[in-house]
Amino acid sequence: MSEQVPEVIQQALDFEEKGASYYQDKARDAKNPLVKRLFLGLAVEENQHQMRIHEIYQAMKAGEEFPPNTTGHKLEDSIRTYFKSLSKEELKLEDNVEALTVAMDLERRGYAMYQDAAAKSSSTTEKEFFKSMQKEEGDHLNALENVYYFLTDTEDWFANEESKVWNWMNI
Repeated sequence: MSEQVPEVIQQALDFEEKGASYYQDKARDAKNPLVKRLFLGLAVEENQHQMRIHEIYQAMKAGEEFPPNTTGHKLEDSIRTYFKSLSKEELKLEDNVEALTVAMDLERRGYAMYQDAAAKSSSTTEKEFFKSMQKEEGDHLNALENVYYFLTDTEDWFANEESKVWNWMNI
């Protein structure tokens, strides 16, 4: 285990804890049910990240293989199912896009933090772990960007077939 790992692990735990708290707070305030569900889903995933980081760190300290990741990535599936249940009126509800902007910045910082940690890791196993966390933060950013774009520029969102959107959101 490289010397930087305990420090990076603590930074990651702090980051994930702040993210979970932010998403829980913003979910309580959200008016739009899609935004509420997205924030609640992200809070759950950030809590899962914290548990996974603890598991990985314990395995690193013991010199053991990392336990398998059993949480899976189900955010998009959950949002997809929920989105289809909403009426057009519910989807049009105004919401605090500033919260989405802050959340996107949060996920970009997490992505960069894990990218940096992977680059500095001396162990292949550590690199793989940090890269997997980086990918999950990227997935979170993608989810936030899609909902932000949908809420702030709906007409363009529908017209932009080449965009990186969840195409199942076409209603």
